[in-house]
Amino acid sequence: MWGLEFVADKKTRQPFEPGKKIAHRVVAEAMNNGLIVYPVTGCADGARGDGVLICPPLVINDEEITFLVEQLDKTLAKICREIGG
Repeated sequence: MWGLEFVADKKTRQPFEPGKKIAHRVVAEAMNNGLIVYPVTGCADGARGDGVLICPPLVINDEEITFLVEQLDKTLAKICREIGG
C-alpha cells in the first residue's frame, strides 16, 4: 500500500481548503486514466487534508507497475495544471 498526501504549500505543509476537493479530483482523473486509487480526506486535522491510497495487488508485475506509475504521473500532472501548481 502506498499513500500520497497533497498539500498547498510544501514548505509549511499547509493543506488545501476542503472545498477544492483535491483527493476526489485525483480519484476521478485516475479513473479516467484506468487507475483505481482511494481518496483520503481530513488527514491533516480531521477536517482538512487530501491524499490517496494506492493498493496494488501482491501479484503485480513489472509492466503493471510501470503502467501504474505512468498513469499516476499523468493524473497528477493534469490536476497540478488545473490548480495552477
